[in-house]
Amino acid sequence: MPLASTSSTVRPDALLTTMSICFLAGLVGVFSWRWIAVEALDTASDLSSLTIPSLVANAAIPVLGNGLGYFLTYRRPSRRQLLKFVGPSSLLTCVGLTASIVPLPSSAGAMDVAVTAVAVLITPIITVPLLLARRNVHQAPQPAV
Repeated sequence: MPLASTSSTVRPDALLTTMSICFLAGLVGVFSWRWIAVEALDTASDLSSLTIPSLVANAAIPVLGNGLGYFLTYRRPSRRQLLKFVGPSSLLTCVGLTASIVPLPSSAGAMDVAVTAVAVLITPIITVPLLLARRNVHQAPQPAV
């Protein structure tokens, strides 16, 4: 398949399956982390980053954003696909991390910040590698340069 081809290299059904798996794994991850943070690390259960809506958002938003970014990046062959996917993904993860840490109360300690950071980073840590792993499954081989 030539690089200038306009045919899709992303199967939407396979991408939706991968995104569903990532979302479920992210939910399990963030709720497990909440349990560990509250029970083992003695973090306050009313911490804004550990509320149920916040945890669901921490699981859903990275999956939706990275899934859309994956689709837009890998729908056409290009030599810079990895950079086009990982760059914005990393940047948006940092923005999400900042947006979750800034609203913490001024009395929040280092443990609260660390718990919040882990809660935000769990889903991208699951999602990005799974999406990158599937890029070679249905992608046509690129010609050697």
